[in-house]
Amino acid sequence: MAFRLWLKSPTKFNYFKAMKAILAVAVPGIAEERGLTEEQVREAMVERLRFFSEEYRTGKKPQNDYSDPLCRLAYLYCYVPANANVCEIAIKRTGDLADFITEKLKDDEELKVCAFGGGPGTELLALAKFLVNERKKIGDCVITFTLLDEVEEWAESWNLIEGEIKNFLKKNFGKPSSWPFLISKSFVPFNITRMERYGNLKQLFGQDLYILNYVISEIYEEDELRGLGKLLNAMVQSAEPGAKMLIIDRNEWGVVNKVKNLLGDLKLDVSAVEETKENMDYDEETNDLGNQLIKAYAPRLKWNSFWIIGTKK
Repeated sequence: MAFRLWLKSPTKFNYFKAMKAILAVAVPGIAEERGLTEEQVREAMVERLRFFSEEYRTGKKPQNDYSDPLCRLAYLYCYVPANANVCEIAIKRTGDLADFITEKLKDDEELKVCAFGGGPGTELLALAKFLVNERKKIGDCVITFTLLDEVEEWAESWNLIEGEIKNFLKKNFGKPSSWPFLISKSFVPFNITRMERYGNLKQLFGQDLYILNYVISEIYEEDELRGLGKLLNAMVQSAEPGAKMLIIDRNEWGVVNKVKNLLGDLKLDVSAVEETKENMDYDEETNDLGNQLIKAYAPRLKWNSFWIIGTKK
């Protein structure tokens, strides 16, 4: 086993510090590309965030244009840290799921994860923080992470997030041979409600953990929900017994019911619904964003959400 630099007590992984580094690359890049100042980029981000807020209150499918880099950047800034924190909470507070992940990595030295409608890769951030904290339990291992999203441009943000996680690991653990885990990632441009449009689904089968993080609440049409159900059923049928599906979303009666019905149709062992109505963890502060903090529009810090887990029999 590779020698690990634990005696140095590495800094804990932090979502806002990671986001600061990501924005420090992305904001100047967009500013240069579009002939704007960095302040003008932030003003444009605020415009998109206000539009997001209006769309989420309509009761209809949000019409957010994630093909627009300013739209993606606004989403990264405002929502990704909190959504990652909720995902991490769901993992670490569910003993069965946390043990499944650590034991899988300890025994097989690999965890295969697939995020549906994963956008920028929020779930990889959550796993990174969880695994940095659990590093003494897992040994040398690889996270093989597949992201499915119909917006191809999210691949850009996906690369930024992966790059920052690697920067953290390099800074705190040295050479890759001493990292607590390595990352193997792939991005598949894919509409998760239209399985018939994809010709080779086998490469997406056989995952250990499937995650749908704030996905179901943005599916409003019955035909789209049925389409997602078909895809999930195909994947569950090909998964090994014990494979798990983690669904996190807004704690609303209609959303909870949709998720229960979806999991019930998949013939999984389904856990109880766990609710979480709280703020971000004590070690997460917006001040860690430094000069990337937008005073006119602070990132999301609170949530009223739930999670539920299905296990392949």
